[in-house]
Amino acid sequence: MQIFDYSLIRAVPDPRRGEWVNIGVCVYHTGNLDVHLTDSYNKIRALDPNADLRLLRRLSHDWNSICEDLGSAVARQAILSGLPFAHASPLAQFVCDTESYEEQVRLLLRDLIVPPVAIREKREPRLRATLKNHLIRAKLYSEDPSAISQHKVVANFPVMEEAKLFADFAARNGVMHITETIDFRVKSDQLRNRHGQAAIKSITLDKAGEIFPDCKRNVVFAYNDQDLDEIQPSLNLLRDYSMNMFNAGNPKDLADFVELTASALRQRLEP
Repeated sequence: MQIFDYSLIRAVPDPRRGEWVNIGVCVYHTGNLDVHLTDSYNKIRALDPNADLRLLRRLSHDWNSICEDLGSAVARQAILSGLPFAHASPLAQFVCDTESYEEQVRLLLRDLIVPPVAIREKREPRLRATLKNHLIRAKLYSEDPSAISQHKVVANFPVMEEAKLFADFAARNGVMHITETIDFRVKSDQLRNRHGQAAIKSITLDKAGEIFPDCKRNVVFAYNDQDLDEIQPSLNLLRDYSMNMFNAGNPKDLADFVELTASALRQRLEP
């Protein structure tokens, strides 16, 4: 068995914003770097549609040239962590034998880099579907994830893929706009599960605020009147990590959400 040092490769298309996405894995071998990049650059284009992707195509050659005279993984990571556009994350390790090395690298790419294939539910959650329909009618929504660079709202946006944190909806026009939905209109014995969802969505909103400077965060919720006292702690938690809360049971709140989204994207709603 052998210990391998590695870093995630993080792309930072616009250093002024400080927003980054994981795009590959770099394993530190004696004498060279083994660089593996994702086949899809949609995440980079979401941050900067004008990013120069030629820099990524020669990244393996460039990083190996930079580290040619350096020996230890620590020294090489220290240099690579300070590069513009794409840099190395802090060192991590995995242990395997020579025969299983390629499989281990593939698993790292699958778990930390490649967006997971979404398992579609037979029926989309009711509140999320309602919100999406409102956005579609307002001509603000697109099923194409890359359309976020064209000032459209997209679904299932990766906020922090390595932690499996995805936002229900996201849009971008200068700054990122993240929206989480939560539907408490369930049977009483299922409310405990919704409290857990509220905690995960709060973490997603919190991480979005850390990763995307000046990120605007919204929550759209729905509930049964008789359950208000029980769900109030979850609503309070979500309120701590959001800037706007919209009650989907109130038509005015839904209209306000759509209007706020259109305004953020600088689009005019049709009467």
